[in-house]
Amino acid sequence: MNANPLRRSRLVVLSVTLGCTPASEPPIETTNPPPITAPAPEVTLYAKGGRCYQEVEEHCPEGKKCNPPAPEQVDCPPVQAATLTVTEAACSLDVDWRCPPDTVCKPLKEQATPCPEGLWPASYRLHTTADGRCRAMVKTSCPEGVTCNPPPPRSIDCPPPLGGV
Repeated sequence: MNANPLRRSRLVVLSVTLGCTPASEPPIETTNPPPITAPAPEVTLYAKGGRCYQEVEEHCPEGKKCNPPAPEQVDCPPVQAATLTVTEAACSLDVDWRCPPDTVCKPLKEQATPCPEGLWPASYRLHTTADGRCRAMVKTSCPEGVTCNPPPPRSIDCPPPLGGV
């Protein structure tokens, strides 16, 4: 065969090299920053006029004014301890609440309350009963070594906010 001298072959060589060069520094790990959260609002329960109210305190950004919601009437929490003080002139009620989690309960101190009938001047521990009434027991303290005989508990209408009206 005769080769044509005008026809030339073209040969193209393509060379690709894949690979990595060693890094001089370890890779940088990235993480998302924690989300910015506002502090939880403070919830306060208090009693006034025989009813319980819940107040939510919102935290305002510095330099801004907030318009907090009005107090909301709610069911009173269970009573941890209640003392009724009866004097010749008036009656007053002190209550410590069994507070729900994440809530501040303001104790009720010396709230004027209607005097139940039939109680003489003294301090009484009050316990609510299943029938919606209160059992009043005279608070006594006996000297060491002395036996006391307090009067028996009396069933009375509960003063507000312990269920009475």
